[in-house]
Amino acid sequence: MASRLLGKKGTGFGFSSFVDITINGMGAMFVFLALYVAVVPPVEPPPALRILTEQLPPAVWFQPYEAIIHVSGGAGRYYFDIESREILKAIGLEIDPQFGRIGGVPIPPPGLIPSSFVLPIPLTVRDMRNQYAQAYLALRILPGAVPFDPEAQKLRLVRNNPDLPEAWVGQPYQEDIAILGGIEPYEVTCEGLPPGLQWKDGKIEGRVQEEAVPQGKNVQQYHIRVLIRDQQTWFPSWASPPGAQVIGNFKLLVRRLLPLQYKGLFPSTARAGIPYRGFLVLQGGSGRFQITLLDKQPPPVDENSEETIPLGDSGLRLHCRTGELTGIPRSCSQEPTRVHKLSFPVLVKDDNPLLAPIEIHLSITILPSLHFLQPKELQ
Repeated sequence: MASRLLGKKGTGFGFSSFVDITINGMGAMFVFLALYVAVVPPVEPPPALRILTEQLPPAVWFQPYEAIIHVSGGAGRYYFDIESREILKAIGLEIDPQFGRIGGVPIPPPGLIPSSFVLPIPLTVRDMRNQYAQAYLALRILPGAVPFDPEAQKLRLVRNNPDLPEAWVGQPYQEDIAILGGIEPYEVTCEGLPPGLQWKDGKIEGRVQEEAVPQGKNVQQYHIRVLIRDQQTWFPSWASPPGAQVIGNFKLLVRRLLPLQYKGLFPSTARAGIPYRGFLVLQGGSGRFQITLLDKQPPPVDENSEETIPLGDSGLRLHCRTGELTGIPRSCSQEPTRVHKLSFPVLVKDDNPLLAPIEIHLSITILPSLHFLQPKELQ
């Protein structure tokens, strides 16, 4: 039994072989550790966490503000914590806990006069190893150059009527929906506009495109939503946006232009010596047109003009824009007791250049004056 443990020369695994292997293994391990220490530099601990910002830039009441707190050292990501976070929120400011940005629009809470004000900010910054650094900063808020009272100068829309003027396919369109109050610049989002229209500088403008009205339809209604924020409702990129300061909801009818059609004159008869008022019945078009006599040069007429065209010596005048026919008809000088008809060639031109003008014959029947009628005819 002992001979097996001690081993015999030339047979089995002896004690001396075991010792040799052990010594050789320990020697190799020692050499490896020596090489590792010589090649691999020792891991140094991260530098101490430090807050580099010593003073915050001053803010101004009612004006956008943003500042960044700079730090160095530490390990990994930082977390910024301010004990006076609720005080910051009370005056409209917030801090980004990951990047150390302070931003917002400082607005004095009720009871605080918007004069020079110093807000103490006890700051704690931590890293991933829970190392921390502390500093006491001060934010100075200065009075604005122009005092602003949010209650007296509330953000609002000038237009209160929800129904916008109608728009026509192919026609230029512009409608003012001005913004008043608040703190500029404004941030405006306009949704639901028909193709071709856009929001620009407080106006809805543009030229309505053909696809604004679906094929087979002559009119399409749009519901437009205007959402407005001013600098009072500013919010940092890391925060959830607040509700809109002002929302305007409007309705806009877009009509497809139909060809002009003349349906006649109503009423089509008049009596000599009695005031008359009639209208040209027109369908289609944009509803805005100019009427001229074909045998005369068109007078200079704009949309606000009240100029009329005399129809010969009939005593009647035709309004160039409305198609209204007014006056006191005259009897035929040669046959005052007979009914006679008047006819005038007229050109009707729509304001939309896409529509072709039409030529019509304006006809009206003039009855004799009551002065020339016999008693039987008066009954």
